[in-house]
Amino acid sequence: QNTNPAQAAQSYYQGVQVWDTKWQDLLTKQTLGNRIP
Repeated sequence: QNTNPAQAAQSYYQGVQVWDTKWQDLLTKQTLGNRIP
């Protein structure tokens, strides 16, 4: 099966975006959790 470079780049970019969103969410929750005594 042939992998289209543009398609591979797009799916990789989307995966990175999803991870970035999850990471930001995690950091936000952690920061908020640290503020609450």
